[in-house]
Amino acid sequence: MYSFRFLPLSIFTKAAVLFALAATGSQGQTLLSHYTMDNSLEDSGTLEIDGELINSASFQAGGAGTFDYALSTADGTQDFFRADTSNNAAFALNAITISMWVNVSAFGDSDRLISNIGGSASGFEMNLKTGALTDGDYRISFGFNSTSGAVQSSDNIGYQLDEWVFLAVTYDSSIGTGDNVFFYLGSETNSVVMNDSDEKSGAIVASSSDLEIGGTPATSSDRTPTALFNDVRIYNGVLDTAALESIRASAIPEPAHTGVFVGALFMGLVLIRRRC
Repeated sequence: MYSFRFLPLSIFTKAAVLFALAATGSQGQTLLSHYTMDNSLEDSGTLEIDGELINSASFQAGGAGTFDYALSTADGTQDFFRADTSNNAAFALNAITISMWVNVSAFGDSDRLISNIGGSASGFEMNLKTGALTDGDYRISFGFNSTSGAVQSSDNIGYQLDEWVFLAVTYDSSIGTGDNVFFYLGSETNSVVMNDSDEKSGAIVASSSDLEIGGTPATSSDRTPTALFNDVRIYNGVLDTAALESIRASAIPEPAHTGVFVGALFMGLVLIRRRC
């Protein structure tokens, strides 16, 4: 005869919640490009387009959360990471999610976090913007198919200089009327929140230019911030807050980092003990 004993729920409550959110929040979106920047040029996304360091861009010890290294664009101008994604049909998108960890020390207005906008009306990008901020040091803008017409995050909830910030932008062209661009913010100690939204229209045209992190192919002028980057991701659809929180939490040291995996492994398992 067998009896059943469940693991104590209290041990894994937080982990179980995070795991459940991760399982339901991504909605089956494909991770196209994924650059951890943890002393690696590798793309672990489905496109598998590895990159290269341009000019004085380098890997520096001391990444976000559990990352040992980070991409550094701090040693000069026009220092960035580049991947040869030009004319890739996978980047012709009706919806997109871009997320990353970034630690910005200094920047100029319109310095790029990520961009593949070139000379043609195609591609997407995220910029750093100044403004009359009431809380924080910079804003984020998101645009596509042009270097003009981007939408910007709020003046009221800004992003902080000189600390690791988890940020994300999602866009869904299928939303007919109303806001369809959403800006998200998290940190090494704070969960992800949606801090602003705006409206754009149209599909993202596949760019004829390469993808740059910390730069842009749109101009020969310097658009590189003094910053560190980790865990840059591009999805071909919209992730919700729960899925973004799962990504953020996966980079955080104990207990949140391990809790996700331990909770995923053990929560719901039944210990079977045979009685004589």
